[in-house]
Amino acid sequence: MSEKKQSIYDDSSKVPNEKEFEKLAGMLRELPFVEPPSGLASSVLRRIRPKNQPLWRRLYNFATTRHAISFSPMQLSAATLCLFLAFFLGFWAGKDRIPHPIKDMHSRSVSLSLTSKDPAANYYLGRSLLIADRPEQAIYYLKQATKLLPNKAEYFFWRGVGHYAMMEHDLEKQSYMQAIELDPNCLSALLYLGHNFMDMNLYNEALQQYDRVLEIDPGFLEALYGRGLVLGQLGKADEEASAWKKYLSLKITGKWAQRAVEHLNTSGDFSYRAHQLGFRKVVLRQIAFGPSGELTEQSCESLERIGQILINSPRLSLHLVVYVKDNPVLAKIRVKSLKRFLVTTFPDVAPRRLKISWFGVPEVVSVSGKTYTQEESVLFIGQKEDIALTKGVRI
Repeated sequence: MSEKKQSIYDDSSKVPNEKEFEKLAGMLRELPFVEPPSGLASSVLRRIRPKNQPLWRRLYNFATTRHAISFSPMQLSAATLCLFLAFFLGFWAGKDRIPHPIKDMHSRSVSLSLTSKDPAANYYLGRSLLIADRPEQAIYYLKQATKLLPNKAEYFFWRGVGHYAMMEHDLEKQSYMQAIELDPNCLSALLYLGHNFMDMNLYNEALQQYDRVLEIDPGFLEALYGRGLVLGQLGKADEEASAWKKYLSLKITGKWAQRAVEHLNTSGDFSYRAHQLGFRKVVLRQIAFGPSGELTEQSCESLERIGQILINSPRLSLHLVVYVKDNPVLAKIRVKSLKRFLVTTFPDVAPRRLKISWFGVPEVVSVSGKTYTQEESVLFIGQKEDIALTKGVRI
């Protein structure tokens, strides 16, 4: 072996370069292939086999060493079946010894000892049974909770909910009133007492309860909604419209907002409207314009919501329709302002997706069998585009 070749192996201070590695690899490839001697493997293994160890050492090594366990699919299926049968048979054999508070309740001997003296256990079990649509069982535990802890307003409130589920309106009212005695600011009890009065057609009493809730929390949506319903029943149209507008100023999404808009429009007020955009209805505040047809800040907020819907629904096209009685020129200016704002604010929305129409006549609106005339209005009508028409079109 030459010094140059030997330096590759022996000189640990020198790092071989790439050419030297290639030369060595070529030399190895040129070596002839020779079969290993027979019995070489077993001879090597015999030499490295460990000596006999004490029993405690072998047990320790076995316990601390990872072992691979393999099963065939048939063995694994059989083991799973055996485990399932063992569990099922054990459960079936012991099921009669498991306490069942619902069955035992009818004999008034509740076997679940946790609920016998624990008011919180009775309370949460009662609420769980209400969720499970078992009001008869639920009311028993809710009564137990109020007996064990008679100074807890929350317990009396949920006892009232249990009576409501049983259609026991008088007992429901009593429970809410007991909760309010304990906590005059218990909003849930005040609210549901209003609901109770409304169910009993006691609208003035219901209105007082909703007003009490709103004195404590002016933005309590359920109280605002209930107040609108009660004012409608009392025939106070102007106050009813104000109540619906107050509700919609705080929430314009969801089915309750759509119902609030229906009530508002039925009273002849169209300051909020629901627009059909494809398969969904969107509640928007009415678009307002300046003297020259420019958009107001209030309108920009509604249009931004429209633009976001267009971004999220790329196959949705939108018809912008403007009515102005006896002034088609102004109607045209307004509708162009709408399209210009949407295209400028949302450059990803192709102009061809926004179609405009304008009319110099009032809009005729039909709501719940009533007909109204709007001298100035804006409509948004959404329509899914045909894929065949949009295919291959450059935006």
